[in-house]
Amino acid sequence: MTNSAEPITAIYEGGVLKPRQPLALRENQLVQILVLDEDALLASENERLFALERTLAAWLDTKPALTQTLRPVTGEQRATLDNELDQLLGELRHHTQHDSAQAIADIVDEALTAVRRGSN
Repeated sequence: MTNSAEPITAIYEGGVLKPRQPLALRENQLVQILVLDEDALLASENERLFALERTLAAWLDTKPALTQTLRPVTGEQRATLDNELDQLLGELRHHTQHDSAQAIADIVDEALTAVRRGSN
């Protein structure tokens, strides 16, 4: 049976909602549907990301400038750092969907601490 909180995507055609994937429901089973407009969901997500960005920016303003601890790097080191940054940004994108702004700030703080340790 389908989880009661499982989101599904459906298309509204000819007065009927048509799920895009099969549903594990019994024939004639009564269900409740909450209709969320995709454009509204995207706007809501964008608002959340902007709020997170403002929170992160404010938090970063409280931290010492990284430029004080940086020194020149080689091209190979730069490539390694770019790869690590890409990985961290991917993880951060994942966390923005699941964690609070404070939890994300803690994760970023840990990452900056690790970077500072690695650059000394």
